[in-house]
Amino acid sequence: MTQIQSTPEEILELCTKWFNTKKLLDESKALELKLRKDIMGCCFPNSEDKSTQTYTLPDGYVVKGTHKVNVKLDAAALPATLKALPKAIQDRIVQYKPSLVKKEYDNLSEENLLIFSEVLTITPGTPDLKIVKPKVVS
Repeated sequence: MTQIQSTPEEILELCTKWFNTKKLLDESKALELKLRKDIMGCCFPNSEDKSTQTYTLPDGYVVKGTHKVNVKLDAAALPATLKALPKAIQDRIVQYKPSLVKKEYDNLSEENLLIFSEVLTITPGTPDLKIVKPKVVS
């Protein structure tokens, strides 16, 4: 992260620019999603077709679209449901992905941290930022 020596006025200006840009980005994302759905509805009204579909515009450009469906597992019901399936299917139908339990990781001893660090790749993340309106005292 870049360290910048700044005056309070410069920081206020940066915060104002960020806030306005974030607001514009949020509005743009919402509009883009609405337009994308409108185009999909006009060009590809058959939402049952999950393959990539094409629509040729008058100027020769081609619109390509794919209807998507999100599928989530009910973790509580999964074990009983898997038992009802043949073993060959049980082993292929669900993929288990390792994920770090941050609280446990943070509590590792130095010795265990040294061992476990061999399987980690740590890179800087994108910082979170909020600007909070002050509470009005009445």
